[in-house]
Amino acid sequence: VSVERDVDFDELTRMTEGYSGADIKIVCRDASMMPMRRLVSQVLSAPLPLLAQEDPLYLPLLAQEDP
Repeated sequence: VSVERDVDFDELTRMTEGYSGADIKIVCRDASMMPMRRLVSQVLSAPLPLLAQEDPLYLPLLAQEDP
């Protein structure tokens, strides 16, 4: 595993004192998801283009689908 040079393992050790292995696993999993959460947040906050009725992706909502 590659680690950036500015990672301070002594600080990480201090911050996780008393954590179990399971606790540290959750912290690592959450930290690994942060970039994805930021990306999803940016995508969801962007305005969605409206589809014109002529657009092939435009599908009207129906009260009941035909069987």
